[in-house]
Amino acid sequence: MMAEHDEIISRVEVLKSGELILALESGGRSGYQHIYREGVGISWDNKLGAFKSTSRVKWSYPEWFFHILNTCNSDNVYYSISLGSEVDWVNISEQDKEEIEKGTAT
Repeated sequence: MMAEHDEIISRVEVLKSGELILALESGGRSGYQHIYREGVGISWDNKLGAFKSTSRVKWSYPEWFFHILNTCNSDNVYYSISLGSEVDWVNISEQDKEEIEKGTAT
């Protein structure tokens, strides 16, 4: 199925709470709040305009990044999200950034 919405990730950030967010260039859509229905530890934060991990599972930030990306790009959800050409990396180690960029290179 075709993606319902194509979105660009403009910021990847680790919050003080330890949660990872993928902020969208567009600010997102209110319908994204339904991502929680997938039951995989991802929520939508309307105030931040970002998909957000939970802090319950102790995964690396690259693991969380790809978990969010794969969930959003799945056949059940129908969003297409990808890294933009200009991404703000906030509180992300250089090693994690490189792992994410390497995993998203086409």
